Amino acid sequence: MKYQELVNVYEALGATTKRLEKTEILADFFKRVEEEDLEKITLMALGSVFPSWSEEEQGIGDKLVMKAVGDAVGVSVDVVEDAIRDEGDIGAAAEKLYAKKTQMTFFSQPLTVAFVYSQLRKLATISGSRSTARKISNILELLSSASGKEAKYICRTILEELRIGVGEGIIRDAISQAFGVDKAVAERAHMLTNDLGLVAKVAMEEGEEGLKKLTLIPGRPVKPMLAQLSEGIDISIEEMGCALCETKYDGFRTQFHKNGDEITLLTRRLENVTHAFPDAVDFIRRGFPDEDFIAEGEIVGFKDNKPLPFQTVLQRVRRKYDIQATMKNVPIKIFLYDLIYFKEPV
Repeated sequence: MKYQELVNVYEALGATTKRLEKTEILADFFKRVEEEDLEKITLMALGSVFPSWSEEEQGIGDKLVMKAVGDAVGVSVDVVEDAIRDEGDIGAAAEKLYAKKTQMTFFSQPLTVAFVYSQLRKLATISGSRSTARKISNILELLSSASGKEAKYICRTILEELRIGVGEGIIRDAISQAFGVDKAVAERAHMLTNDLGLVAKVAMEEGEEGLKKLTLIPGRPVKPMLAQLSEGIDISIEEMGCALCETKYDGFRTQFHKNGDEITLLTRRLENVTHAFPDAVDFIRRGFPDEDFIAEGEIVGFKDNKPLPFQTVLQRVRRKYDIQATMKNVPIKIFLYDLIYFKEPV
């Protein structure tokens, strides 16, 4: 599929603020998308080329994108910055600069979704010697073949700021509408996999029954269940049918994964913090040598047999170096309270 077709959809989505209209636009588009492009397009509609659980990132800042845009249209970074001040963001600025360079001629083939997706994912793999120059070269491969509108959304996707008012809920509802699957089934599949690209692919290929087969996999983050605000205790008890009280730990909410020898610790926002807690990793490795599992719990700072304030645990999360010293200053205990997977989904 040509990238311009996706860009046209971006423009239509950005032109309306109505959720139902956005859902309809995406659902109609998903029906026309070829099977090999659907997973890519689903992620790109969210402004990324990686699933939300992935640790991979393009690692590109505003300055580098400005440099690439300037090189593509033959102007200085100062001119690009002026355009950003006028237009509000790098994408709109790129479109404006492309429009002024009417003499530009592009000889390459039209951009495809697959090529744009591949090039943007490649950015995450570029490191080491001359990595900045190589990243700019990679971006220029796209921008030199792009129209103004295409450049607008390439830049925004690189910075993961698509600005079209589409979130996971709209994508999920569009998948349900496009492929005739129940919203609750699609929502459950998304909750278990945390990957709307996969949900879309399975919905297209296998329908509702295929989505029902999707399950938890240790090592793949699970969207956490979070508390909801209530208007009162009586209302909560009436809605839930009963009351259950338990200790609230003043700790660091953590999702624990063990898949074979690999152990992963994630925050409530599914950020990987394994590096900060080698003692927790060791505890899990010794306590569960053979079993794969997913559990949620709290990491609580403890010293002299007394709990430490939550902020002390954050010191360990924010520390990048000399972790061993921080371990001595902020010892921890682990309180697991929700076993989600143990050899199989619980």
